[in-house]
Amino acid sequence: LSLQLKFMIENIQFLQDQLKAVEDKMAALFNKQKTQLTSIPGIAEVTGATILSEIGNIRNFTEDGAKKLVAFAGLDAKVKESGAFKGKRKMSKRGSRYLRRAIMQSSLVAATRDPFFKSIYEKHISKGKPRVVALSHVANKMTHVIYSVLKNNEPFFRPEVV
Repeated sequence: LSLQLKFMIENIQFLQDQLKAVEDKMAALFNKQKTQLTSIPGIAEVTGATILSEIGNIRNFTEDGAKKLVAFAGLDAKVKESGAFKGKRKMSKRGSRYLRRAIMQSSLVAATRDPFFKSIYEKHISKGKPRVVALSHVANKMTHVIYSVLKNNEPFFRPEVV
């Protein structure tokens, strides 16, 4: 039992060292665009690193880049229509689930703490939309902001909320 416990402790230490090495590598890569992404409300270092690693090079999204980034994240609407039948629109979820989750989590934080994103959320809630739908609108806007911040290499400028 003592030998087994010793191996488990060594294994945990080894995994912690590996995790630290990966986090250091992520931080080094992320530091280049850190100030731009973390200037967006709701995006912290780990979420920002996730977003950057999933997006890759922002230049891959050239024409209609923000819309393509929304689709890449799977945050675009999937329309089910046929003839006169008009189905409900749902989130397509076709893209990167890791990117979608990171943006949705950041949107939740931003919708509760930041006046700009909170106004978008409350606008859709006041129209009678479900909370998840309102949050997906915030996520869509946040994705456009992420695209703009990375493309222009400038921090987020918060517009006035009326």
